[in-house]
Amino acid sequence: MEEGKIKEVIEKLKYEQEIAPKHEGLEACIRYMNNRPGQFDYLRAREKELPIDSGKVERYSSVPYSKKIKDTWRLVAERKRT
Repeated sequence: MEEGKIKEVIEKLKYEQEIAPKHEGLEACIRYMNNRPGQFDYLRAREKELPIDSGKVERYSSVPYSKKIKDTWRLVAERKRT
């Protein structure tokens, strides 16, 4: 998370899950975030000028997702060379 508050977000999701225990989306989101520790440190990624993947949003655009990722990494590599 941008401000390093992943634990707070997971706790909030767990609270919401207590209110709606059969909500499959909450359960899936909590599991996803718990299974990927360290992968939500967007602040450090931005500081290092690394690309941040936005998967589901990208797939709805007109440009293929894989091309955008490849182009992003190409730009990162070019920046590092200069």
